[in-house]
Amino acid sequence: MDDTFPKEDSPPDFNKIDLSQLQGFSFGTQWTQDKSGGADKGGDRRPDREARRQPSGDGPADRRDRRSFRRPEGGPSSGGPTPSRPSAPQRAGEYADAPRRGAPGGGHAGQARGVPYDRTPYDSPHFTTTFYPDDATFDALVKTVRASCRTIELFEIARTILAKPERFTLLITRRAAGPDQGPDAPAPILPPIFISVPDGVPFDTEEAAISHVLSTHLGLFFDLVDAEIDPPKGNFQVVNRCGVTGELLGPPNYHRYAQAMQQHHAAKLARMPFEAYRSRIETVRDPEVIAQWLEKMKKVTRYVLKQAAATGQQAATDMSGGWTHDARIRAAVVAAPALGFTFSKAGLADIRIPIQLWRDLDDHILPNPDYAEAVRANLPTPPEMHLVEHADHFDFLAPCSARLSTVAPEICRSEPGFDRTAF
Repeated sequence: MDDTFPKEDSPPDFNKIDLSQLQGFSFGTQWTQDKSGGADKGGDRRPDREARRQPSGDGPADRRDRRSFRRPEGGPSSGGPTPSRPSAPQRAGEYADAPRRGAPGGGHAGQARGVPYDRTPYDSPHFTTTFYPDDATFDALVKTVRASCRTIELFEIARTILAKPERFTLLITRRAAGPDQGPDAPAPILPPIFISVPDGVPFDTEEAAISHVLSTHLGLFFDLVDAEIDPPKGNFQVVNRCGVTGELLGPPNYHRYAQAMQQHHAAKLARMPFEAYRSRIETVRDPEVIAQWLEKMKKVTRYVLKQAAATGQQAATDMSGGWTHDARIRAAVVAAPALGFTFSKAGLADIRIPIQLWRDLDDHILPNPDYAEAVRANLPTPPEMHLVEHADHFDFLAPCSARLSTVAPEICRSEPGFDRTAF
């Protein structure tokens, strides 16, 4: 028996796949599909409302309106003004045009009645974000799909990856402002994006990142130590108190009163306008209240670096043997030293060269006595001390140029009565 089959030429359209039926198939998401023709699918089998009202040849006439009430005169049918509907009374603290909380998308409740609202994903005009799955997570997901022989929806895969931060990497880049200059134009220089190191949260400015770290993760870097100092000295007849929080701010003739007032506003009442806050300050002429403020000023909180607190004396001893003094340095001039409270007597014990120490009396950034005064007290040899009147923290810098005054005006302003150029 011959098992061979005769060879025949196959027609040209044999096993040909017709993909014309997929022309109208959309792979897009739900919000990109046009739903304008959705109501026509399958045809509307319900008769038209006007057709139903027309009497048939053998049927009864059109039914009359059997409702017992009558439309008021001047209603919509007569062309007159529409009677106004009594509105619900406005509750206290609620704006008349405020959206209802229950409305979809955070808008008015009327949006749920035929008025479409935007459901597309938010597209930032300033930043571009791209998600990349972690390699180990993605490999484990692939193995799970292959082992189970199941088909998993793309959105389920994305939801699984985004469920935990360690499963993906987020890349954030700035978008260039202004219109596109073309492929031949040089790439614009974009400002950096600042990241909070403890938790990896991105911020637009460095000030916002530092503020977040200090307000959320301050305990990772500093230990809070309560210390007792001498109270302020002076002839204090009255003391000012915040009328909102009730906290004592200090006497108006106290040299740090303006700083205390600004710090209290920034820490406790930042959302309140400063002028409104200042108008709520009240003056108290009571010896007991003044004594209460003096007692409060005896206690201060100092921030000690955790590294210095953990190592202590041992760190100072080890550093003396690990650092080598440069013989070319014969003297040092120090102006407004930062973190002066972290220098201990043991840490400064090996300093033998002459030190000239400068401190501005109106320093609002490094107030006395936690900085320059702390260094002066712990030096083994008393330094040559210079106190500058009417000077603020940045007055020790060189005079600013016109461009720097525009870019960073906060470091270029001087207090009245101080000439930075002459100094």
